[in-house]
Amino acid sequence: MPNVTEYLQEATDPTWQATVREWLANSVCEFTFHKLNGEVRVLKGTLRPDILGETKDPYEPSKDVLVLWDTEKNAWRAMRWDRMMNFKIMPALDR
Repeated sequence: MPNVTEYLQEATDPTWQATVREWLANSVCEFTFHKLNGEVRVLKGTLRPDILGETKDPYEPSKDVLVLWDTEKNAWRAMRWDRMMNFKIMPALDR
């Protein structure tokens, strides 16, 4: 398991989380996070309706977890807010 000590402190703030959800509704964002199995993963995801299409929305399992559409795997993924290491908004997609 990697020795991860640097998590985004703001990631556990509910106001910041709401802002991230707004960005996800309009763009693709890249997250680096520490998975529960010890791996570090980079995920490009969104909540843009035009990208999700007819995909069924999953439920949010808890306030501690972000559920989003993985644009590279074309599947729903979840990550814990408190394990987020990096975040950035990706350039606009033409879809």
